[in-house]
Amino acid sequence: MGPAPPSEVGMDFFVIQMRQNGIEVKRELLGDQPRLIGDLVITNSDDTRGRSTRIARLQKESGEVLLELLDAQVDAFKGSRMVLRGIESKQTAQGHAEFLQAWLCIEPLPPSDLSRALFQGIRR
Repeated sequence: MGPAPPSEVGMDFFVIQMRQNGIEVKRELLGDQPRLIGDLVITNSDDTRGRSTRIARLQKESGEVLLELLDAQVDAFKGSRMVLRGIESKQTAQGHAEFLQAWLCIEPLPPSDLSRALFQGIRR
């Protein structure tokens, strides 16, 4: 995965991968999964077979791609969260492999909302 084209503009999200090598992570263990943060960019592109595909990328401001999801589709959306589903393509010890993948994408709260969320219910 190389850098994404500089003309693409994304929106900051925390992303938690909901599958490991195609196997669903149990809901109660999702909080233990690594959280990556970066710009979420979704584009359409022609694949090697000449067909159009939607690609979701989580990338740093520099354009370095952290994660990539092929044939990405929005599966669920509520408030500041959404689930994207698609295909993860990666190199394994056995060679190239493609796995089902889902990302839980969470839009970070603005600092004022975060403060309210953290201290809600605390009384002096």
